[in-house]
Amino acid sequence: MLSFPTHAIIAVTLNCNSRCVMCDIWKNKSHHELTPPDFLRLPSSLKDINITGGEPFLRPDLPEIIKNIKIAAPHARLVLNTNGFLPLVIKKQIPAILQIDPRFAVRLSLDGWQGTHQSLRRIPQAFHLVQESLTLLKKAGVKDLGLSFTIMEANYRELPAIYEFSRQQHLDLSLTLATDSPIYFGSQKQTLRPRDHQQITAIITQISRSRLRTLNFKNWYRAWFETKLAEYAQSNRRIGHCLAGQKLFYLDPQGNVYPCQLQSKPLGNLTKLPFAEIWNSHSSDFRRCHSCWMICSVKPSSYTYAPLIISQIITNKLQSPWSKKS
Repeated sequence: MLSFPTHAIIAVTLNCNSRCVMCDIWKNKSHHELTPPDFLRLPSSLKDINITGGEPFLRPDLPEIIKNIKIAAPHARLVLNTNGFLPLVIKKQIPAILQIDPRFAVRLSLDGWQGTHQSLRRIPQAFHLVQESLTLLKKAGVKDLGLSFTIMEANYRELPAIYEFSRQQHLDLSLTLATDSPIYFGSQKQTLRPRDHQQITAIITQISRSRLRTLNFKNWYRAWFETKLAEYAQSNRRIGHCLAGQKLFYLDPQGNVYPCQLQSKPLGNLTKLPFAEIWNSHSSDFRRCHSCWMICSVKPSSYTYAPLIISQIITNKLQSPWSKKS
Protein backbone atom coordinates (compact mmCIF):
# COMPACT_ATOMS: atom_id res chain seq x y z
CA MET A 1 0.00 0.00 0.00
CA LEU A 2 1.38 3.40 -1.01
CA SER A 3 1.59 6.24 1.46
CA PHE A 4 -0.75 9.07 0.50
CA PRO A 5 0.66 11.86 -1.68
CA THR A 6 1.88 15.17 -0.32
CA HIS A 7 1.93 17.16 -3.57
CA ALA A 8 -0.66 17.71 -6.30
CA ILE A 9 -1.08 19.60 -9.57
CA ILE A 10 -4.75 20.41 -10.06
CA ALA A 11 -6.03 21.79 -13.36
CA VAL A 12 -9.44 23.31 -12.66
CA THR A 13 -10.01 23.93 -16.38
CA LEU A 14 -8.25 23.39 -19.68
CA ASN A 15 -10.00 26.35 -21.27
CA CYS A 16 -7.55 29.17 -21.86
CA ASN A 17 -7.58 32.75 -23.13
CA SER A 18 -3.95 32.61 -24.28
CA ARG A 19 -2.39 31.18 -27.45
CA CYS A 20 1.06 30.20 -26.19
CA VAL A 21 3.57 28.76 -28.65
CA MET A 22 5.00 26.42 -25.96
CA CYS A 23 1.64 25.03 -24.90
CA ASP A 24 -1.37 23.68 -26.81
CA ILE A 25 -3.81 23.70 -23.88
CA TRP A 26 -5.67 26.61 -25.50
CA LYS A 27 -6.72 24.28 -28.32
CA ASN A 28 -8.87 22.29 -25.88
CA LYS A 29 -12.58 22.84 -25.36
CA SER A 30 -12.99 21.66 -21.81
CA HIS A 31 -16.46 20.40 -20.87
CA HIS A 32 -18.04 18.52 -17.94
CA GLU A 33 -15.47 19.89 -15.53
CA LEU A 34 -15.39 18.99 -11.86
CA THR A 35 -17.84 20.93 -9.71
CA PRO A 36 -16.74 22.59 -6.45
CA PRO A 37 -18.05 19.73 -4.24
CA ASP A 38 -15.93 17.24 -6.20
CA PHE A 39 -12.77 18.81 -4.77
CA LEU A 40 -13.82 17.73 -1.29
CA ARG A 41 -12.73 14.24 -2.35
CA LEU A 42 -9.03 15.21 -2.36
CA PRO A 43 -6.78 13.55 0.24
CA SER A 44 -6.06 15.45 3.45
CA SER A 45 -2.40 14.39 3.26
CA LEU A 46 -1.55 17.11 0.73
CA LYS A 47 1.00 19.73 1.80
CA ASP A 48 1.56 21.54 -1.50
CA ILE A 49 -1.05 22.09 -4.21
CA ASN A 50 -0.40 23.77 -7.56
CA ILE A 51 -3.68 25.11 -8.96
CA THR A 52 -3.45 25.58 -12.70
CA GLY A 53 -5.25 25.36 -16.03
CA GLY A 54 -5.81 26.41 -18.77
CA GLU A 55 -6.53 29.70 -17.09
CA PRO A 56 -8.01 29.17 -13.60
CA PHE A 57 -9.63 32.62 -13.46
CA LEU A 58 -11.91 31.62 -16.35
CA ARG A 59 -13.91 29.66 -13.79
CA PRO A 60 -16.41 31.99 -12.09
CA ASP A 61 -16.68 29.50 -9.20
CA LEU A 62 -12.93 29.56 -8.51
CA PRO A 63 -13.27 30.91 -4.93
CA GLU A 64 -15.69 28.09 -4.10
CA ILE A 65 -13.30 25.53 -5.60
CA ILE A 66 -10.43 26.90 -3.51
CA LYS A 67 -12.62 26.86 -0.41
CA ASN A 68 -13.32 23.15 -0.87
CA ILE A 69 -9.69 22.34 -1.69
CA LYS A 70 -8.75 24.02 1.58
CA ILE A 71 -11.40 22.08 3.48
CA ALA A 72 -10.19 18.79 2.00
CA ALA A 73 -6.48 19.53 2.54
CA PRO A 74 -6.36 22.12 5.36
CA HIS A 75 -2.58 22.01 5.79
CA ALA A 76 -1.71 22.46 2.12
CA ARG A 77 0.06 25.50 0.71
CA LEU A 78 -1.96 26.66 -2.30
CA VAL A 79 -0.21 28.20 -5.31
CA LEU A 80 -2.21 29.35 -8.33
CA ASN A 81 -0.67 29.82 -11.76
CA THR A 82 -2.23 32.40 -14.06
CA ASN A 83 -1.35 34.15 -17.29
CA GLY A 84 -2.59 37.40 -15.76
CA PHE A 85 -4.70 38.32 -18.79
CA LEU A 86 -7.93 38.85 -16.78
CA PRO A 87 -7.07 41.68 -14.37
CA LEU A 88 -10.71 42.69 -13.81
CA VAL A 89 -11.67 39.12 -12.93
CA ILE A 90 -8.63 38.80 -10.66
CA LYS A 91 -9.62 42.04 -8.91
CA LYS A 92 -13.10 40.65 -8.32
CA GLN A 93 -12.14 37.15 -7.16
CA ILE A 94 -8.90 37.54 -5.21
CA PRO A 95 -10.40 39.23 -2.07
CA ALA A 96 -12.73 36.26 -1.54
CA ILE A 97 -9.84 33.85 -2.10
CA LEU A 98 -7.67 35.64 0.45
CA GLN A 99 -10.47 35.42 2.99
CA ILE A 100 -10.38 31.65 2.54
CA ASP A 101 -6.58 31.45 2.69
CA PRO A 102 -4.62 34.61 3.63
CA ARG A 103 -1.38 32.83 2.65
CA PHE A 104 -2.64 32.07 -0.86
CA ALA A 105 0.19 32.30 -3.41
CA VAL A 106 -0.01 33.46 -7.03
CA ARG A 107 2.46 33.02 -9.88
CA LEU A 108 2.08 34.95 -13.14
CA SER A 109 3.67 33.82 -16.38
CA LEU A 110 6.17 36.29 -17.84
CA ASP A 111 8.40 35.03 -20.66
CA GLY A 112 10.20 38.21 -21.67
CA TRP A 113 9.73 41.92 -22.16
CA GLN A 114 6.93 43.55 -24.09
CA GLY A 115 7.36 42.32 -27.66
CA THR A 116 8.82 38.95 -26.70
CA HIS A 117 6.13 38.08 -24.19
CA GLN A 118 3.40 39.15 -26.60
CA SER A 119 4.86 37.10 -29.46
CA LEU A 120 5.16 33.98 -27.30
CA ARG A 121 1.71 34.31 -25.72
CA ARG A 122 0.13 35.66 -28.94
CA ILE A 123 -2.20 37.99 -27.02
CA PRO A 124 -2.31 41.78 -27.63
CA GLN A 125 -0.96 43.85 -24.72
CA ALA A 126 0.15 40.65 -22.94
CA PHE A 127 2.97 42.34 -21.05
CA HIS A 128 0.82 45.26 -19.89
CA LEU A 129 -1.95 42.93 -18.72
CA VAL A 130 0.55 41.04 -16.55
CA GLN A 131 1.80 44.32 -15.09
CA GLU A 132 -1.76 45.40 -14.33
CA SER A 133 -2.54 42.08 -12.65
CA LEU A 134 0.66 42.28 -10.58
CA THR A 135 -0.35 45.71 -9.32
CA LEU A 136 -3.86 44.52 -8.46
CA LEU A 137 -2.59 41.45 -6.62
CA LYS A 138 -0.16 43.53 -4.56
CA LYS A 139 -2.89 46.03 -3.65
CA ALA A 140 -5.22 43.18 -2.71
CA GLY A 141 -2.66 41.93 -0.20
CA VAL A 142 -1.17 38.84 -1.85
CA LYS A 143 2.14 38.37 -0.03
CA ASP A 144 3.40 35.25 -1.79
CA LEU A 145 3.65 36.59 -5.31
CA GLY A 146 5.95 35.59 -8.14
CA LEU A 147 6.68 35.06 -11.81
CA SER A 148 7.11 31.94 -13.95
CA PHE A 149 9.47 31.97 -16.95
CA THR A 150 9.53 29.21 -19.58
CA ILE A 151 13.01 29.04 -21.13
CA MET A 152 13.11 28.88 -24.93
CA GLU A 153 15.42 29.83 -27.78
CA ALA A 154 13.22 32.85 -28.44
CA ASN A 155 13.52 34.38 -24.96
CA TYR A 156 16.44 33.03 -22.92
CA ARG A 157 18.59 36.11 -23.56
CA GLU A 158 16.00 38.19 -21.68
CA LEU A 159 16.14 35.98 -18.61
CA PRO A 160 18.71 38.15 -16.72
CA ALA A 161 16.49 41.21 -17.17
CA ILE A 162 13.39 39.34 -15.96
CA TYR A 163 15.36 38.04 -12.97
CA GLU A 164 16.51 41.56 -12.09
CA PHE A 165 12.92 42.82 -12.44
CA SER A 166 11.70 40.08 -10.08
CA ARG A 167 14.43 40.91 -7.58
CA GLN A 168 13.66 44.63 -7.58
CA GLN A 169 9.92 43.96 -7.22
CA HIS A 170 10.48 41.37 -4.45
CA LEU A 171 8.86 38.66 -6.55
CA ASP A 172 9.70 34.99 -6.58
CA LEU A 173 10.89 33.67 -9.95
CA SER A 174 10.59 30.07 -11.08
CA LEU A 175 12.17 28.69 -14.24
CA THR A 176 11.25 25.77 -16.45
CA LEU A 177 12.08 24.48 -19.92
CA ALA A 178 9.59 24.05 -22.75
CA THR A 179 8.44 20.44 -22.34
CA ASP A 180 6.41 17.84 -24.26
CA SER A 181 3.31 16.23 -22.80
CA PRO A 182 0.65 14.27 -24.71
CA ILE A 183 -2.10 15.24 -22.24
CA TYR A 184 -0.99 18.74 -21.32
CA PHE A 185 1.51 20.93 -23.20
CA GLY A 186 1.36 19.03 -26.50
CA SER A 187 4.14 17.59 -28.67
CA GLN A 188 7.25 19.05 -30.29
CA LYS A 189 7.62 21.67 -27.56
CA GLN A 190 11.13 20.60 -26.63
CA THR A 191 12.28 21.79 -30.06
CA LEU A 192 11.70 25.33 -28.72
CA ARG A 193 14.47 24.96 -26.12
CA PRO A 194 17.70 27.00 -26.39
CA ARG A 195 20.22 25.54 -28.80
CA ASP A 196 23.32 27.09 -27.25
CA HIS A 197 23.70 25.01 -24.07
CA GLN A 198 26.87 26.79 -23.07
CA GLN A 199 25.24 30.20 -23.17
CA ILE A 200 22.10 29.22 -21.27
CA THR A 201 24.29 27.55 -18.64
CA ALA A 202 26.27 30.78 -18.29
CA ILE A 203 23.06 32.81 -17.84
CA ILE A 204 21.62 30.42 -15.25
CA THR A 205 24.96 30.34 -13.43
CA GLN A 206 24.90 34.14 -13.25
CA ILE A 207 21.43 34.06 -11.67
CA SER A 208 22.40 31.28 -9.26
CA ARG A 209 25.42 33.26 -8.08
CA SER A 210 23.20 36.24 -7.43
CA ARG A 211 20.90 34.08 -5.32
CA LEU A 212 23.86 32.72 -3.36
CA ARG A 213 24.85 36.26 -2.34
CA THR A 214 21.79 36.44 -0.11
CA LEU A 215 21.24 34.97 3.35
CA ASN A 216 17.92 33.44 2.28
CA PHE A 217 17.88 29.62 2.21
CA LYS A 218 15.01 29.62 -0.28
CA ASN A 219 17.26 31.51 -2.70
CA TRP A 220 20.01 28.95 -2.11
CA TYR A 221 17.54 26.17 -2.93
CA ARG A 222 16.50 28.01 -6.09
CA ALA A 223 20.17 28.32 -7.06
CA TRP A 224 20.60 24.56 -6.62
CA PHE A 225 17.44 23.84 -8.64
CA GLU A 226 18.49 26.17 -11.46
CA THR A 227 22.00 24.72 -11.61
CA LYS A 228 20.47 21.28 -12.04
CA LEU A 229 18.07 22.72 -14.62
CA ALA A 230 21.04 23.86 -16.70
CA GLU A 231 22.53 20.35 -16.42
CA TYR A 232 19.21 18.83 -17.48
CA ALA A 233 19.01 21.16 -20.49
CA GLN A 234 22.24 19.58 -21.79
CA SER A 235 21.78 15.96 -20.80
CA ASN A 236 17.98 15.42 -20.73
CA ARG A 237 18.66 13.33 -17.67
CA ARG A 238 17.01 14.10 -14.38
CA ILE A 239 19.09 14.45 -11.22
CA GLY A 240 17.70 12.00 -8.67
CA HIS A 241 14.50 9.97 -8.68
CA CYS A 242 11.07 11.30 -9.62
CA LEU A 243 8.32 10.45 -7.14
CA ALA A 244 5.34 11.01 -9.44
CA GLY A 245 2.71 8.41 -8.62
CA GLN A 246 4.14 8.08 -5.12
CA LYS A 247 4.22 11.55 -3.59
CA LEU A 248 2.73 13.51 -6.49
CA PHE A 249 -0.32 13.33 -8.77
CA TYR A 250 -2.01 15.41 -11.45
CA LEU A 251 -5.79 15.90 -11.46
CA ASP A 252 -7.39 17.01 -14.72
CA PRO A 253 -10.66 19.01 -14.92
CA GLN A 254 -12.73 15.88 -15.61
CA GLY A 255 -11.50 14.13 -12.45
CA ASN A 256 -8.88 11.86 -14.00
CA VAL A 257 -5.94 11.20 -11.70
CA TYR A 258 -2.52 10.80 -13.35
CA PRO A 259 0.93 10.22 -11.83
CA CYS A 260 1.84 13.65 -13.24
CA GLN A 261 0.87 15.94 -16.11
CA LEU A 262 3.36 14.28 -18.48
CA GLN A 263 2.08 10.70 -18.15
CA SER A 264 -0.85 9.77 -20.40
CA LYS A 265 -2.29 6.76 -18.56
CA PRO A 266 -4.81 7.68 -15.83
CA LEU A 267 -4.87 5.84 -12.52
CA GLY A 268 -8.59 6.35 -12.04
CA ASN A 269 -11.32 8.97 -11.86
CA LEU A 270 -12.12 10.92 -8.70
CA THR A 271 -15.84 11.12 -9.53
CA LYS A 272 -16.13 7.34 -9.78
CA LEU A 273 -13.85 6.05 -7.03
CA PRO A 274 -12.65 7.28 -3.64
CA PHE A 275 -9.14 8.70 -3.85
CA ALA A 276 -7.77 6.01 -1.51
CA GLU A 277 -8.98 3.27 -3.83
CA ILE A 278 -7.44 4.97 -6.88
CA TRP A 279 -4.13 5.54 -5.13
CA ASN A 280 -3.70 2.12 -3.57
CA SER A 281 -4.72 0.16 -6.66
CA HIS A 282 -1.78 1.18 -8.87
CA SER A 283 1.85 0.13 -8.91
CA SER A 284 3.35 2.69 -11.27
CA ASP A 285 7.02 3.47 -10.75
CA PHE A 286 8.45 6.59 -12.41
CA ARG A 287 11.60 6.91 -10.33
CA ARG A 288 13.74 6.50 -13.43
CA CYS A 289 11.67 8.88 -15.57
CA HIS A 290 13.63 11.73 -17.16
CA SER A 291 10.75 13.52 -18.89
CA CYS A 292 11.15 16.80 -17.01
CA TRP A 293 12.94 18.88 -14.41
CA MET A 294 10.17 21.05 -12.97
CA ILE A 295 9.78 22.49 -9.51
CA CYS A 296 6.38 20.75 -9.13
CA SER A 297 7.95 17.30 -9.56
CA VAL A 298 11.28 18.14 -7.89
CA LYS A 299 9.71 19.34 -4.63
CA PRO A 300 8.49 15.90 -3.48
CA SER A 301 11.95 14.46 -4.14
CA SER A 302 13.50 17.37 -2.24
CA TYR A 303 11.67 16.33 0.91
CA THR A 304 12.66 12.71 0.50
CA TYR A 305 16.33 13.43 -0.24
CA ALA A 306 16.55 16.53 1.94
CA PRO A 307 19.84 15.71 3.75
CA LEU A 308 21.73 15.15 0.49
CA ILE A 309 20.25 18.21 -1.21
CA ILE A 310 20.85 20.44 1.81
CA SER A 311 24.49 19.36 1.93
CA GLN A 312 24.84 20.22 -1.78
CA ILE A 313 23.17 23.59 -1.25
CA ILE A 314 25.46 24.47 1.67
CA THR A 315 28.51 23.34 -0.32
CA ASN A 316 27.45 25.56 -3.22
CA LYS A 317 27.03 28.49 -0.83
CA LEU A 318 30.39 28.00 0.87
CA GLN A 319 32.30 27.42 -2.35
CA SER A 320 30.84 30.40 -4.18
CA PRO A 321 33.18 33.43 -4.26
CA TRP A 322 30.02 35.54 -4.43
CA SER A 323 28.55 34.12 -1.22
CA LYS A 324 28.85 37.28 0.82
CA LYS A 325 25.70 39.23 1.32
CA SER A 326 25.35 42.00 -1.25
